[in-house]
Amino acid sequence: MRHVCPVALRSERELKAALELLRLVSNWKSASVLVDGTPASPWQIERVVTCALQKCRKGPEQRAHHCDGGGRPDDDAAPVRIPCRQFAAYDRSAVEWWRFGKMAQGVFHVDRKAAHEELRARTDELGCGWCPGLELRRMKKAVARLPGRIDPMAEGSEWSPRKAGSRVVGVQPRTRTNPATSLSFTIGLSGADRDHEDPGVPPISHDGPTYADIGGLEEPLRQVRELLELPLRRPEVFQHLGIEAPRGVLLTGPPGCGKTLIARAVAREVGASFHAVTVTELLSKYIGESERHIRQLFEQAAANAPAIVFLDEIDAIGFDRGTARHGWEVGPLTQLLGILDGFRALEGVQVLAATNRPERLDPALVRPGRFDRIIEVPPPGLEGRLAILRLHTAKMPVAGDVDLRALASASEGFTGADLRALCQEAGMAALRRADGVHGDDNAERWGHAALEKLAVTQRDFSAALAVLRRGG
Repeated sequence: MRHVCPVALRSERELKAALELLRLVSNWKSASVLVDGTPASPWQIERVVTCALQKCRKGPEQRAHHCDGGGRPDDDAAPVRIPCRQFAAYDRSAVEWWRFGKMAQGVFHVDRKAAHEELRARTDELGCGWCPGLELRRMKKAVARLPGRIDPMAEGSEWSPRKAGSRVVGVQPRTRTNPATSLSFTIGLSGADRDHEDPGVPPISHDGPTYADIGGLEEPLRQVRELLELPLRRPEVFQHLGIEAPRGVLLTGPPGCGKTLIARAVAREVGASFHAVTVTELLSKYIGESERHIRQLFEQAAANAPAIVFLDEIDAIGFDRGTARHGWEVGPLTQLLGILDGFRALEGVQVLAATNRPERLDPALVRPGRFDRIIEVPPPGLEGRLAILRLHTAKMPVAGDVDLRALASASEGFTGADLRALCQEAGMAALRRADGVHGDDNAERWGHAALEKLAVTQRDFSAALAVLRRGG
């Protein structure tokens, strides 16, 4: 049986619906996607729709420069600027335009046709050709403005001979500071081997808690907001001051204290996509696969900037390299360090990591320029536990005899996750007390009048506290 689901993309709501549909069917071998009747790859169209949705969510000023990936003008001073954010996001092995051509009698003849064909081929490969915002005629004009011949030996030439051994095979710019020579065709990322969503890369999340949903973590939350919010909201402030924003923030503390909650809340409040992964999910038994998963994670974040990458249990790959027994064990850490050092390529991406074993981390990981900001997230104190209990009981039918402050005092040493479990268990205790688990399931039993009488009492909380102290 064949099902056809036509989708018209005219608004942000329709783009979101299309994106959810594409992600749903992307792993179905029997699924096919047609754009104006022409077959297209689901993952390519997903990328284009994601980019269009990201553009919709921006303000008018940012939206105007979304496609060019940063707002640099496409004028005569930058003759090879290709107006496509997807190309910029996935450029990992750029092939510069001045590599197309050949030397003849000491002069390099630029092959504009070959450069344009290669660029078009990679456009199709990435799926960018399906984007209505990519003007192919504009791209062709940019290639046509390239110089036809370059004499590297001419006086004052900005080019020098490029050699392979002792033989001159081409030219290369003497400096990369000149915009006419430094910009490149952003060519890379082959999607030929992508048959399914890679399990090593987590799904993207745009939802999460707000600051109002976090209790007992005021000081850690304040510090994280200072380090992450401003770089994501106002990166131009750091550019004006001539300084770099903090590259990585490391959260330390026992499990269940709210480290992930803080990261998700900041992402939600600043409108950033959230890419959370437990580091062990990136590891593979095949040499080189772990490193590939790490690269894909950051490429995904860069394509959906502004973004926050959250690496939980980072000690799984960030352990002291001096303790490694095999050389391949340090490969994932080396890859992560390389990405952090090359952070300029990930504009609009902030990195958070968490561990409850900071003493295991390699010193290179926490040096300045990497995870140089360390914030401790301790178990909540009395007032913190009280705030968390108030949050979790806000929507519960709590009886008048419940004393939350007494519960907060009796739950010393509990983390935020423990307190959530306490409230859950208290609710189940109230249900058991009403024989709701084994009683008859009928409308009269669970009518409005019956539900009005059902409430969680102090006795239920005391029973839940005893269960948790026994270990469940």
